[in-house]
Amino acid sequence: MEFDRLVSVLKEASLPKRIEMLEIIRDSGENGIEHSKLNELVKNGLGLPPSTFYRSLNNMFSLGLIRKDDDKIYLTPIGTLLIDAIQCINDLLEFEYLDIASAFVLTIPPEMRFGVRYIKECKKVDITETSRLVYDLIAGVEKGGKYIDRIIDPDLYALMLKKRKECATEKVISSVDTVIPRLNAEIEAAKKTNFDRDTIEELEEKLEIKVLDLPLQLGVIDERIGVIMFLKDKYFTPIFITEDKKAVRWMDSVFDYYWDMAEPLDKYLEGGMEGWKRRVVEAVS
Repeated sequence: MEFDRLVSVLKEASLPKRIEMLEIIRDSGENGIEHSKLNELVKNGLGLPPSTFYRSLNNMFSLGLIRKDDDKIYLTPIGTLLIDAIQCINDLLEFEYLDIASAFVLTIPPEMRFGVRYIKECKKVDITETSRLVYDLIAGVEKGGKYIDRIIDPDLYALMLKKRKECATEKVISSVDTVIPRLNAEIEAAKKTNFDRDTIEELEEKLEIKVLDLPLQLGVIDERIGVIMFLKDKYFTPIFITEDKKAVRWMDSVFDYYWDMAEPLDKYLEGGMEGWKRRVVEAVS
């Protein structure tokens, strides 16, 4: 029964100008739109004759896409979800890197997949500017960051240690093959800072690492800046960066989803985070 209703909803939505009608109703906001005003807008803007207009309204009402209250028309939650889903699909189809991003899309739950639409509004950064961008972002960290990356750079890690000394915290999801190189780079970075052992031990407490191989690199900084790059086999997209609140929240939720899935470090490094901290601290003279 529910499947039959879905078929009917999609069939109605596929008819000419139906989506545009629903968008007009949605854009009217919580106060709805007067029947006469909608009729005028549809007639003048969409070119639908009155008979088609009334038949469409009746069909959408019977399918639960709209509701009527006195002389006003409103979208129902189902109608709103339909319009949002169609807009999301359209945005995804227009995303030029969808093929590469598909490896990522398939790893997240359905309810999170439409968030890829936010990438369309992000600033695209060429790969040649990646290093400078990463350093600038880390230099600006105030509270902390969440990262999914394969970056092995002692100088960058030294900068991150200094930011931790300024109260920043870090949560990192490392790929399996970069766990040991990451540790070695952290040791080298700790030596570069010239911090004493007590300071390094304190700073390593502000770092959490889990392990999971993923088809993306991602950063959420101070809960206000989001950075993402998609990976598939030997291919990768440009870096996308944004300060849009919805996009950053989506990236943050993506990180948290993977964080729950990721494995503890002790599966790949003896002693886990304590073993990590011990090795780094002992390497500092």
